[in-house]
Amino acid sequence: MRNVSQGQAQSLWQLYASTCFVASQGSGWGGDFTIITACNPRGQLLSAGANRIRDRQLQHRLQQWRVAHLRLVGAAPDLSHQEASWAVWIDERQALALAVELEQNAIYCVSDGQLWLQPCLMAGERLALGHFRDRLRLDEH
Repeated sequence: MRNVSQGQAQSLWQLYASTCFVASQGSGWGGDFTIITACNPRGQLLSAGANRIRDRQLQHRLQQWRVAHLRLVGAAPDLSHQEASWAVWIDERQALALAVELEQNAIYCVSDGQLWLQPCLMAGERLALGHFRDRLRLDEH
């Protein structure tokens, strides 16, 4: 898998910073948690089928670990790009290690209701994104 250029990394970081989250439920988002995906490792777009396989593998691992987790979708504000993701109630250090294993550029951390963009494989500083609930959209379906 190829590495991204500095310009591509900057563009990806800006896209990550604008992400919203779509969920089927408005409650259950208490405590500190991380948001992680297995899709599109290193920011390289995979086929829908390949991403489904990666997502199922991540879900299976979370079930094996017996940690609380909820489905949500990370999405562009206009919903033009969406990635299956999981809110996971594990400590941030464990989430970062998992994200690196999944070849993810970044994860999101929610602490005291505040949303943070945390680099994993990318260089950069942790970025405050405001209140998580301000980025949460309920799926109407």
